[in-house]
Amino acid sequence: MTDAPLLQIAGVSRSFGDVTALDGVSIDVVENEFFALLGPSGCGKTTLLRILAGLEDPDAGTVTLAGDDLIAMPVHRRPINLMFQSFALFPHLNVEKNVAYGLQREKRPKDEIRERVAEALQTVGLNGLGRRRVTELSGGQRQRVALARAMVKRPRLLLLDEPLGALDKQIRSQMQIELKRLQNEVGITFIVVTHDQEEAMSMADRIAVLRDGHVEQIASPEDLFDRPATRFVAEFIGRTNIFEPRANGRLLSVRPERMLLDKEASSGGRLLTGTVRDVQFFGGVSHATIDVDHDADDGAATDLGSPATIVVATIGSTRIRPGHQTTITWHPESEVEIER
Repeated sequence: MTDAPLLQIAGVSRSFGDVTALDGVSIDVVENEFFALLGPSGCGKTTLLRILAGLEDPDAGTVTLAGDDLIAMPVHRRPINLMFQSFALFPHLNVEKNVAYGLQREKRPKDEIRERVAEALQTVGLNGLGRRRVTELSGGQRQRVALARAMVKRPRLLLLDEPLGALDKQIRSQMQIELKRLQNEVGITFIVVTHDQEEAMSMADRIAVLRDGHVEQIASPEDLFDRPATRFVAEFIGRTNIFEPRANGRLLSVRPERMLLDKEASSGGRLLTGTVRDVQFFGGVSHATIDVDHDADDGAATDLGSPATIVVATIGSTRIRPGHQTTITWHPESEVEIER
């Protein structure tokens, strides 16, 4: 990746009647980046994607692609392709004809179409399936056909709207890896819209977290997890424990993965006591929910304004069961100051 932005979104707003879908959104995306727009339903991510694709016009703001005014470009002239969640394949056409459709509409030479379709099918791992009807393919294979059709026109920017939402969990996990591999190989800038945190975290180089039409934070997956800027980001990306110190009104976030159970506090470390309410096993990690003992003479509970319950993550299964009296320890370096 280079540092120069390929796509620049500046102060983009869009309203539908009394509903504000986007409110002054500004995002830069660099060339060959895998960028994710992440947020709950209604946060504005799909509206922003539709503006990039030319299916919506912003009420205010600018969008440039490689320095050119994208908003002023007719939809059919934008070097952009959009891949829908539904795949939108033609059931009466075979795989090759589905992939070739856009090139045929552009009246490309037949030899060029044949070569580019073959190249696209090879890239997505569908060699030998070109003559099959799409109705004969699995969900994962249809997803690859849709991706091949989107890439065959060699867009500068590929937009993906919940591209894996129609797949079951196992295939979705495999396709997350495949999408990232393909993006690296073809060198096209990807922007994916998703509400799935795991999907965004596993594929994207950077993520913009949206909420109510605003950008809460733009960062790498690692920074979003380790250094969330706001309470919303901290609670939306994974799980966290929120402390409200009484002295200065700050908020602190501590991830369950940074805490330990049944350990003595190390020098300078935090220490709480409590009773295990529940333990959930997630196949590799256990989450223990602990009711914090606020009656004990405990500096950490007093100074930090501890919540009523704390969640602690441990590797593998745990021998701790509901009713168990335990200590909760962590180092102050694990605490991240966040905005409300």
